This record gives sequence, C-alpha cells and structure tokens, in this order.
Amino acid sequence: MPRQPLRPGTHGAVNVKQDSDGGYYARVLYRDARGNRREMLVREKTKGAVRRVFNEKWHELSERMHTTGSLEDVTIEQLFLGWAEYEDQKIQSMRDRDMQPHIEPHTHHQYKALGMTP
Repeated sequence: MPRQPLRPGTHGAVNVKQDSDGGYYARVLYRDARGNRREMLVREKTKGAVRRVFNEKWHELSERMHTTGSLEDVTIEQLFLGWAEYEDQKIQSMRDRDMQPHIEPHTHHQYKALGMTP
C-alpha cells in the first residue's frame, strides 16, 4: 500500500543516522506552504542534538509558513488587502535601493480603494 503524501506545511519522519566521522545527521522531507517538496538536513555530534536542532528549525520554519492562517478562513477582502500591503512594502523597498518600481503606487492604491468595504 502506498504511503500517504505529505500535506503542505508538514514533514515526514525524522530518521537520525550516524555518518562516517562519528557525528549524526537527519535528512527530513517536508512540503512548504505552496506544496513544493523540500529537504532539511541537520548535522550534529549527538542524536539528541540532531532532534533538538531539527525541532528548533522546524518550529521557526513552520511559524513563517503559517503566519497567514488557514486559506479557508481568508476572505477575498483580506487577501486583497494583504496583496496591497505587500505591494506597498515592495515599492518602498525598491525606492530604498534607488530602483524604479514595476507598478506605480497611485495605480495600486486606486485598486486598494476598490477592495475596501464601507
């Protein structure tokens, strides 16, 4: 029977193995928030350290993946306002680096106004 696929935001089994120089490592597969398959490699001196470091890295990574919440709970307005805020930050970042933004601020602010509900 085939194994169940990993859902986005989850990881597979953490199998710790010993390498040739006496240290330990774990290679763990996971799916990022977009569903792409990724791999995390952790090397340490002890098995416990490998698991601890993996848990710390995974906690940090999953925090970044799950900051927006579940997509089922997001309304079109929230999604649009999030996009508009993202564009604001991107334009400001480009201006800070003396680069010309790909979209003019007044254009996306006009769209942002459309997303507001009374």
